Amino acid sequence: MAETITGFSSKEVVRTLLGSIVQGDRAGAQRWTAELLCSEKGYPKLLSVYIFLGYRFILPASYSWVQHCRQKIRLLEERWRSSGATTRAFRNSTEVRGIVAEWTEIWCQQQQKPAPKLPTKKEIFTAAATLKVNLKKSHTAALHPSVAATWKAHYDSDDLRILANELIWAIQ
Repeated sequence: MAETITGFSSKEVVRTLLGSIVQGDRAGAQRWTAELLCSEKGYPKLLSVYIFLGYRFILPASYSWVQHCRQKIRLLEERWRSSGATTRAFRNSTEVRGIVAEWTEIWCQQQQKPAPKLPTKKEIFTAAATLKVNLKKSHTAALHPSVAATWKAHYDSDDLRILANELIWAIQ
């Protein structure tokens, strides 16, 4: 099922665009950006790609990009409204094409920080078991009033009481 102007599926175009930007392939990224921009429902997908890239790769390296992204999105939304919300008028605007091309170029040139390594299931359970043992050995002696009011000895486990108590004292 063709969803873009030249007959590609939009999922395929988005995947290829993301890959091109992450690899720094400027020509490929610009080509697939234009493909999305010129497609009937491509503009929201293009914004989604930009937001995903910002939060996944660029933002962890530099939080100053938040303001830049907001400005670009506001400007594009303003141009969308001024075009009468018609795809053809919007995509044929030289200003919109320039903004989108500039933004794609910026994403391609950024130092991309790799995503943090998430712990495995085994590591999580090991850490939880260690925490449980440590808390049972030396948990906070005083029971927080909110825990004391809600914990029922016959219904809730002692482990839940200890964890809830430690969490509430840590938050305060």
